[in-house]
Amino acid sequence: MKTAWTTIVLAAVLLALPAAAEESKAGAKDKLEAVVGKGADWLVAQQKDGAWLDQGGKPDVGITGLVVAGLAGAPAAVLAKHQKAVDAGIDYLLKNQQESGAIFERDKIPTLSNYKTSVALMALAAYGQDRVKDAVAKARTYLEGTQFGESHMKVQQDDMNYGGWDYDEKSQKPGADMSNVQFALEALHKAGLPAESEAWKRAQRFLNRCQNRSESNDFSEQLGKQGVKVQNDGGFVYDPFASKAGMIDLPGGGKGLLSYGSMTYAGLKSFIYAHVDKQDPRVQAAYGWLRARWTLDENPGLRTDADPKLGKQGWYYYFHTLSKALAAYGEKTLKDDKGVEHAWANELVAKLASLQQEDGSWVNSEQPRWWEDYRPLATSYVLMALNEARGFVTE
Repeated sequence: MKTAWTTIVLAAVLLALPAAAEESKAGAKDKLEAVVGKGADWLVAQQKDGAWLDQGGKPDVGITGLVVAGLAGAPAAVLAKHQKAVDAGIDYLLKNQQESGAIFERDKIPTLSNYKTSVALMALAAYGQDRVKDAVAKARTYLEGTQFGESHMKVQQDDMNYGGWDYDEKSQKPGADMSNVQFALEALHKAGLPAESEAWKRAQRFLNRCQNRSESNDFSEQLGKQGVKVQNDGGFVYDPFASKAGMIDLPGGGKGLLSYGSMTYAGLKSFIYAHVDKQDPRVQAAYGWLRARWTLDENPGLRTDADPKLGKQGWYYYFHTLSKALAAYGEKTLKDDKGVEHAWANELVAKLASLQQEDGSWVNSEQPRWWEDYRPLATSYVLMALNEARGFVTE
């Protein structure tokens, strides 16, 4: 009798397992939607006359573009609730599109025309309605034309800026960096720039030069003349000659630029957008650096022994870039260097839910560098991160 009863109980447990797994999956997705919904409510409450404001209290294309990109990609129920606010944000972006196709305010100095056009184009592409089709095409053409190369500022292939972008089209001299490049490439990708465009090939050259990988970094010799050696760890730095993580003295003499998390995720994502195969050694080197340093507790590479809190610099930018990069890479799990499998989207949802403020916003109060103490900015990063993670939540 006891054996029969045990068999019945075991059968009931086994039958319940699929249902429990589905409930777990639904629970993670429900949590994500609730967190996004609360964050969206807070953001929409900050809107003024169709736009979102900068830190000085003025309407801003950059902040508005980031917010609209986050809202336009939100779950259907959240977007439906806030469609009017999104429509108004799109109207503000369209109102500020210039004849050149760039999207920025003429009365703001610096104009940040490349950066603002990139984030505005991301928002327009996420919005996806017919009424923005012409604006998307014009902005895409503008960004293609402001990439440093022979036809823009006559930048030659041996120049460190070749294939990159900086903040402003009218900069007095080129100053490309990985952050502007990742935004520009994402905007072009989402706006449907054809794979045969030379812009992708030029971008690959800039990406190669920002990666700590001597086999593909053709600036190794130039760096060496300045006493700097490529470290060959596969990670990325801010530009070919500088890292926000600084430098390290190498045991054999000379210095090395330190790779760090947000730029390495930016590099991974950018290679994939630039049509580099996932199995390419450059992509795998970047992915390997990230696997070995998997964390959501900080932006790896930025902490120092003297000040561990520096690891929180650019933390929300890191969440946003991590999510987009891993979504582009296309795997639901990431195996770290200890062999532990991480359902990265689930872990990200749980982390961001734990950091959400009572009012629904997010803020980096520990390390305000790069304006992450400004809630609309940090909250926009989170919404975009969660939107990308949504399709990768696992059981």
